[in-house]
Amino acid sequence: MSIRYYYDMETEALMQEYLSSQITNTITENVSKSVMDSRNLGTIKKRKTQKRKNINQKGNGEIILRILRMRTGTKVFLKQQMEERAKKQVTHTER
Repeated sequence: MSIRYYYDMETEALMQEYLSSQITNTITENVSKSVMDSRNLGTIKKRKTQKRKNINQKGNGEIILRILRMRTGTKVFLKQQMEERAKKQVTHTER
């Protein structure tokens, strides 16, 4: 269902959608966790639903990049995004 929605979007809007989803993912990954938060049942449930939402957003990012690959004039944007992903991979593996 979301594939059709993204496929019909303009190229510029699609690029903006991808960037906003990446910003949202970055913000939610940087939220600190405390011991007291992990013991609260409501917090645990909220965190699980947030994880599911993040997985969907990451999947949407993949879909958007694949659609952009088929469009003309996106070569520079895709190259930049792949370089960013490579930097993030290196940063995560060093931790």
